[in-house]
Amino acid sequence: MNWEELESSWRKGISPVYLFWGPESFLQERYIKKLREKIISPQGEAFDYHQVEGEGARGEEWVMMAATPPVLSPRRMVVVKNLPLELAKAPSPALAEYLVSPSPTTCLVLCCREELHKGFKLLELVEAQGQAVAFLPLKGAKLKEWLVREAEAQGYRIHSRAVQLLVEGCGHDLRLLYGELEKLMTYAWGDRIIDEQKVKLLVPQALADTNIFALTDALGNRQLPLAVRYLRQFLQQGYSPLHLLSLLTRQIG
Repeated sequence: MNWEELESSWRKGISPVYLFWGPESFLQERYIKKLREKIISPQGEAFDYHQVEGEGARGEEWVMMAATPPVLSPRRMVVVKNLPLELAKAPSPALAEYLVSPSPTTCLVLCCREELHKGFKLLELVEAQGQAVAFLPLKGAKLKEWLVREAEAQGYRIHSRAVQLLVEGCGHDLRLLYGELEKLMTYAWGDRIIDEQKVKLLVPQALADTNIFALTDALGNRQLPLAVRYLRQFLQQGYSPLHLLSLLTRQIG
């Protein structure tokens, strides 16, 4: 299942176990929050929600938490962050045993930032009783569509050129992109329109820092056409040759 299908699947009920996998941690965190708001009552927050670190653990602690009945919420929720790839390939005996028959009064969410593939034992165990959800990086048109949807969800209209500038400046980093979008939405509160001029006004440092890295990388790899394209972008944004030289010197140094 892709993360875009996750919320609609909740209409059929919450699964007792989820495996969130893939490098897009920003979206993983967003859907953990959505699931938490759906499951955990305000008064049960301190008793029925647990978040633990997966790195260096074997799973016995999570299994004990997951097997404990909820106190003040309909379900207990246990979130395991940064699950190591080794456990995805070969879950510990305690974790594997729990996943064969997970508690119906707990929602266990295992989060792995690695890309998983068919043949991983954890995928097989989770899909038999719950749902494995892919959180892969957004690219190209899908990334731009996501930005437009995020703006529209808050009642803003973002111009296509503004979207292009944001993507060029921030790359595929959704956390950075959303942070810059929030800044732009605050500034555009009056007319609720985000255009190219506002992006250039409010996000110049992000654009410069990211593009100077891309320019340096293109020069280092002897990709002349790509380097020229980035250079033209800088000049169109009003950077002087001396300013560009200082940026390059700082990046290389």
